[in-house]
Amino acid sequence: MPSNTNEALKARATARIDEERPALLDLSARIHAHPELCFAEHRAAGWLTEYLESRGFALERGAFGLPTAFAARRGMCTRHRAIDAWTERNPRQSLSNRCR
Repeated sequence: MPSNTNEALKARATARIDEERPALLDLSARIHAHPELCFAEHRAAGWLTEYLESRGFALERGAFGLPTAFAARRGMCTRHRAIDAWTERNPRQSLSNRCR
């Protein structure tokens, strides 16, 4: 493991992502196979929250006033770095961006 703290954290994160790769690819394929309209991604939100809960995250569903939005937290972040991620998976109001 690298001695630099940032490099060590990057190495740990990379290793964890590599461990989750099969599950993440399955999740990605499932979401892609079942496209949903913007702000109506109920199946995708359900699959994502199930995945995160199964990995020990505490979930807040319907976050930010949106029924399909969620906030996920794991552990206490008082002394450790926290990672916040926000994504907009389908910013369009149609399915025109679906690969055919």
